[in-house]
Amino acid sequence: MATPQEDHFQARNDDLGDGSDDSGEPNVLESGEVDVPPSLPPPLTPHPSSPSQHSPATVRRHLFRQWRRKFEDYSVLMGLHSLPPITQHIYLRTCVSLEVQRLLHYTLAIPPDSSMPVVQVLDALQQYFRNSQNEALRRRELLSCKQTPGEPFSAFYARMKDLADEVELCTGDRTTCAATQIKMILLLGVREEEFVQCLVSLDSQASLDDFVTCCRTFESSRAAASAIVAAPSQLNILSSYNRNQRRQKLTATPKHTPQRCQSPPLTKDSPASCRSCTRQHAVGHCPAKDSTCPNCGYKGYWHRTPRCPAKDSECTTCHKQGHFVKCCKSTRKTSTNQTRKARRVSTGRTPKPVNVTLSYGSKSSQLLMLPDTGADITVIGLVHLDSFGIPRCSLSPPPVTDVLTADGSSMTPALGCFETTLQLGQASCKANVHVHEGIQTPLLLYGHCVDLAIVSTDFPKPILSVTHVNRCAQQMPASAMSSPTAARTYFLQHFSDVLVSKTDLQTTPLKMSGPPMRIHLQPGATPFAIHMPRPIPFAYRDPVKEELDSLVQQGIITPVGNKPSEWCHPMVLVTKPGNGVRITVDLTHLNSQVSRPTHPSPTPADAICTITPSAKFFTKADALHGYWQMDLAEEDRHLTTFITPHGRYWGCLLSLRRPGSARHHQLRKGSG
Repeated sequence: MATPQEDHFQARNDDLGDGSDDSGEPNVLESGEVDVPPSLPPPLTPHPSSPSQHSPATVRRHLFRQWRRKFEDYSVLMGLHSLPPITQHIYLRTCVSLEVQRLLHYTLAIPPDSSMPVVQVLDALQQYFRNSQNEALRRRELLSCKQTPGEPFSAFYARMKDLADEVELCTGDRTTCAATQIKMILLLGVREEEFVQCLVSLDSQASLDDFVTCCRTFESSRAAASAIVAAPSQLNILSSYNRNQRRQKLTATPKHTPQRCQSPPLTKDSPASCRSCTRQHAVGHCPAKDSTCPNCGYKGYWHRTPRCPAKDSECTTCHKQGHFVKCCKSTRKTSTNQTRKARRVSTGRTPKPVNVTLSYGSKSSQLLMLPDTGADITVIGLVHLDSFGIPRCSLSPPPVTDVLTADGSSMTPALGCFETTLQLGQASCKANVHVHEGIQTPLLLYGHCVDLAIVSTDFPKPILSVTHVNRCAQQMPASAMSSPTAARTYFLQHFSDVLVSKTDLQTTPLKMSGPPMRIHLQPGATPFAIHMPRPIPFAYRDPVKEELDSLVQQGIITPVGNKPSEWCHPMVLVTKPGNGVRITVDLTHLNSQVSRPTHPSPTPADAICTITPSAKFFTKADALHGYWQMDLAEEDRHLTTFITPHGRYWGCLLSLRRPGSARHHQLRKGSG
């Protein structure tokens, strides 16, 4: 039997109603779980629970802070601060459960007739709830706070802030302040690697607001990009996260009803829950023994039970968790759609509709019509007639003839016909157009196709001669098409002015257009010179002499003789994989003291973007010894002097190893 105090509390609670009542009073706070009403924000209304099952220690601090904030707002709205302290205590007692009233009276030694201000009573309650929980466990939960897959940053940040409010973070110097600790937890808790890169890229002096703004900006930009290209995997992850959130709310601890309404607790003698149906029953009486699990396809248990092997598996088709691929509903839906779509197969080319102008009286309109050389009448649909604005009553009666379709079946009777003029480009003709109901694509008969010059007058006779336009007038001779070798010989002879070999350069060197290249030394450059050549093997002395003479004959280098030069570099000999040697010069000391010009070079992506989508043939051309086709200014040639066992030489043309040669070459190609 309830006590008078409990009856008074129950009557008062019935008067208050739920959180959406118009009275605006706060609901009852108890030590159990708090339910947030969707309307106004008065303090929450939990149901009383048995002290043997739950105690005030189970109330989380952030839940109490929420309730206190609502109670303080309610106090301001109702003007409780102007009332006597006894009246304020009465309002407070009507907003808390009997268990909390006993806690105030017996544990905190605050009797009902106490003259202590209500603010101090709430502070005492908050201190009690704080001391009833382990501070180390709360800190451990905060430090291990991680962003779950699919969880938005705003939800993760709000959850982390709730945990941070339950922990007394240090507010001392800069290295141990609360903001710095939250920044560290935020950096370790975000899940996306891109988020971490954005946070790491920030300055060390960045504040917590800068961290939060950076994450929100990156998330917003990624969401906008995902909206442009909607990836099904991202939508599945978000849907999975929302579904898990709803499932957690449904499976959360329900509100506790009075003890008389609860089922009796389980004892040691009670049978355990069945792993096939999660129910309690006698052995051999499982209701799921003949059932088939829709998530794995096996018999003997229900879905989402401990026995289902697919409860923790991820489908490789829809990337959802909880079922196998063979039981995926997305696979069956896709295959069904594909079967429904494959109703018509065509192996030929379908003609494209032409835009024909129809003139009727003073009206004219354009209509897409499909040329049909097998049609005997020009036909349109009723919807096209309405778009022209032609009334049905003005249609002439159709001729009394049977109109057949392509398969030989009779068409529906025509609604009528009308005389019009068809025009396509410069061609025009008179036409009698029939109107049939249900026609979606207008058809143009064979005679009108001929009059509008869509098909030739000799159709269906084949065209014996074809005149090609934009085709090279000069054709290859038949002898050049007999074999690939003959074709190669023909091309080399026909395009001998641009297709040259290395031996041809010795007699007719190629030159690029443009001024000679200059070498600009940095201020304070120090000349470098050696006076003894590097030794070369005896076996390579004659090939080196021949290569030097060949370079002199081509005009690439020239002997210096007795001319003085402050610069002199060593020659480096490189043997070719086959026979022969390659002459190179070590210009390391010159390259380090040269000011290089800058010219933007296109990236491979830029070069690909210049190709038109309709291109089918591609050609790659390379300049033979392109760096030897640019002259070097005479006043700068002494900077390239190098010494060999056969004397000193300097360069007359550009070389790949010369400083800035690649940029000059790119400049010439870009300007050309």
